Amino acid sequence: MTDELSSTTIEETATLKNLKGISVYPGTAFGLCQIFSAGDLEVPQFSIEKNATRGEIQRLRAAINTVDKQLAGLAESFDDDIPPEAEAFVEVHRTILRDRVLIEDTIEIIK
Repeated sequence: MTDELSSTTIEETATLKNLKGISVYPGTAFGLCQIFSAGDLEVPQFSIEKNATRGEIQRLRAAINTVDKQLAGLAESFDDDIPPEAEAFVEVHRTILRDRVLIEDTIEIIK
């Protein structure tokens, strides 16, 4: 854990959490967030029937398209005062999401 991350603290109230740490953009934001640590990430592995692979691949492609549209919408919603790095950050994630090798390798794992 870096010093930057370890300086993050959480104050809890009845329905509100105030996060304090390093800001990506100045100001205050309200909204939903999810906090992950390396220990939180667990990818379940399970077998599927051969006849279910087509549906699973369709689910993968639908999920990729949904997230890509959400990221595009996020980028379009940025105000003019948003730093260009924020838009570049979103675009990098869209590029990774659409990476042909990543998609095809995932499809091979499903098969």
